[in-house]
Amino acid sequence: MLLDGRVLVLGGESDTAEVWDPATMTFSPAGVMEPFRTGHSTTLLSDGRVLVVGGEGPCDEESGACESLASAEVWDPATMSFSPAGTLARSRLDHTATLLPDSRALVFGGNDDPALPRFSFESGLWDGRLRAQDGEDDAKASLWPFLAVKAGIMMGSKTARSPKT
Repeated sequence: MLLDGRVLVLGGESDTAEVWDPATMTFSPAGVMEPFRTGHSTTLLSDGRVLVVGGEGPCDEESGACESLASAEVWDPATMSFSPAGTLARSRLDHTATLLPDSRALVFGGNDDPALPRFSFESGLWDGRLRAQDGEDDAKASLWPFLAVKAGIMMGSKTARSPKT
């Protein structure tokens, strides 16, 4: 959901996006992604733009193999258009992109290589220095106040414990 209550609809077998307005119950054109994506993440940024990361793109008709994407785009509601937002170190599919308090997005998990790149909106660059552990392909990340997870231990503001598996 966008900051004004409208909903951005994108992805699937189409490269076009639409905005649904619940007040008028209508859809309006909202730009074209390059290329179309499925299995991507979308993250609402604090300024109202939407970060679209990774996913799966066009499939080869002969082999059936689909292109896994490392590209990212930002959708701007003021212009109703997409613009490039850099490239991840590795492609991502079925991952998360969590907005951090400092306006960076943490891209984590998915079904491809378990790198942990972060996107900085100030520099417009991806930071791939942090790495997830092997076997975290389907891991997801969420931002919780006063909580950090490191080496399987959940740490809050006053206590630390190992999560039960």
